Amino acid sequence: MRVLAFTDPHGDVQDASTLVETASKDRPDLVVCAGDFSLFGNNWRGLFQTLSRMRRKINVVGGNHEAHDLMRSLVLEYPFLVDVAYTTAEEGGILVGGIPGYDRDFWPSKKSDDEVVSMAREIWRGRSRSKPFVFLTHYPPAGAVDGLSIPTPDAGGSATVAAIVRAIEPDLVVTGHYHQDFGGSGWVGGTPVVNPGPSGRILRLDYAAVPSGHA
Repeated sequence: MRVLAFTDPHGDVQDASTLVETASKDRPDLVVCAGDFSLFGNNWRGLFQTLSRMRRKINVVGGNHEAHDLMRSLVLEYPFLVDVAYTTAEEGGILVGGIPGYDRDFWPSKKSDDEVVSMAREIWRGRSRSKPFVFLTHYPPAGAVDGLSIPTPDAGGSATVAAIVRAIEPDLVVTGHYHQDFGGSGWVGGTPVVNPGPSGRILRLDYAAVPSGHA
């Protein structure tokens, strides 16, 4: 199973065109984005007009550049967007769910919030274990593509997100936020974590999310 994953395009139409070409060439089973489509809530229209040429559903969570109200408006204006924050969708035999970057519960922090982790466990523990599960989170889990390659003031990732990943054990985590880690990958327990960057990567679930051509 093949996943086209991208994050943090910030309205870049050239990146959107690259994604459309990749989807046409590689015909992925699932397309996902881990947020920050816009630039502080602006500059997204050209991006989505270009992505509409994909003629595919794109499963998304908002980033820290998007508010909940903007996400609600985007889904209404662009029906090919599927907001999977706090829920589960299915496409191509793959389950996908996620948590957004506009919610402070998941912001980078060294302290895990047990109540939030329990909430996430309750949402996703009933999913079918017979189908692969892709988890989207704008902020990465602490310990994997968490910005420490080139430290910034908020580097280090989220301990809460890391605890959620350990609790729900998805087959793949797609994340973003830290531009310095675009194209990077790591692990939380037995779960691969990938920051695919704005031009996207094709990930193969049957090869533990190793990018195609690099297995």
